[in-house]
Amino acid sequence: MATAGANVLVRSAMWIERRLVNPIVDRILRSRLHPLLSGRLAVLSYEGRVSGERFSTPVLYERDGETIAVTTGRRAVTWWKNFRNPHPATLWIGGEPIETTGQAITDADAIAAWTDELTHRSRLWRLLFEGGRVIGDSSASPEERARAFVVVRFEPVSG
Repeated sequence: MATAGANVLVRSAMWIERRLVNPIVDRILRSRLHPLLSGRLAVLSYEGRVSGERFSTPVLYERDGETIAVTTGRRAVTWWKNFRNPHPATLWIGGEPIETTGQAITDADAIAAWTDELTHRSRLWRLLFEGGRVIGDSSASPEERARAFVVVRFEPVSG
């Protein structure tokens, strides 16, 4: 019975995040108030590959040179599946739109190397990854990390 209660709690939290928190964060990040949240948050805007519908969602990002990398839970969200093959997207960073092409990285060794890099870069990433998730466990294999997370790398479009 505790599991059913936990599932209801998780679904409720996800509904609040998607229906209440995300739209507010989205509006702030695209406004003059963006400095309040712009540190590592961006708005990802893209067209669904199948539906053709326009979607926008706040994401945590990290720059890797010119590349903008977004690391997300593989099962927690599904938006990354639109980027299994190169796909256009707009990232709103610092209140400005950046036209990009995104590509999901699913190679286990690449995910393990990137998540190791992130945990060394920032306390925020360490807290996120070490919050009881497999990725924070230094003994977790690259395959375990790849089952838990996916990295989508966005390259700015020249021009």
